[in-house]
Amino acid sequence: MTLELKNVSKHYRNKLALNDFTYSFSSGIYALLGPNGAGKSTLMNIIAGVIEADKGSGVILDDKNIIELGDDYRSHIGFMPQKSALIESFSALRFMKYISGLKGLKNTDDEISELLKKVELYDNKGEKCGGFSGGMKQRLMLAQAMLGSPDILILDEPTAGLDPRQRVIFRNMIRDYSKNKTVIISTHIVSDIEAQADCIIIMNAGKIIESGTNGELIGRNNCEDIESLYMKLFGEENDT
Repeated sequence: MTLELKNVSKHYRNKLALNDFTYSFSSGIYALLGPNGAGKSTLMNIIAGVIEADKGSGVILDDKNIIELGDDYRSHIGFMPQKSALIESFSALRFMKYISGLKGLKNTDDEISELLKKVELYDNKGEKCGGFSGGMKQRLMLAQAMLGSPDILILDEPTAGLDPRQRVIFRNMIRDYSKNKTVIISTHIVSDIEAQADCIIIMNAGKIIESGTNGELIGRNNCEDIESLYMKLFGEENDT
């Protein structure tokens, strides 16, 4: 399965959030890096079908425009937005069943149980989401995104609020999941992606300014690691 973005742009009034973005995603882990306002979340929301790109843009799944695919496209997508969309009065189990219904899935009880175990929330499945810590909410949002084993998994700042051990669990889950799937991750925590991403895409001002494997980017830019490359590109900008 191939997801192509062709000349994708997005304006918010007078602000250009994405500028003629073109890229092709296949199976593997893709990491989006860049400063705040680089266009990462806008890109992910467009891929997830939450917002529409400007006219003339194209988001293509296996040679078909996602507008043409409609609801069928959404069946291929799992999305974890940056801002939690949990219903705080629901228990974790009820929320997962609610998401299952929204996705049109059937007979998901076993899958829900397995996902809650993987994110270490099975013992909390009867508790209300409103009482969860920030890390617990993040883990539940990851579980709902993976429900139904979607072909394209989109994760916006997924490890925010997770402790180091939970981040290791997350990395292992994503690596296993990505073997025949497309995983697109936006993060500011470089250590979560530099060793496992098949491709790192560095963005600024709505454009790709660098892309490649960890080794390619380090070698091409004569840097010790991705973090030092990031600081080379954006260090002064982030200090202002």
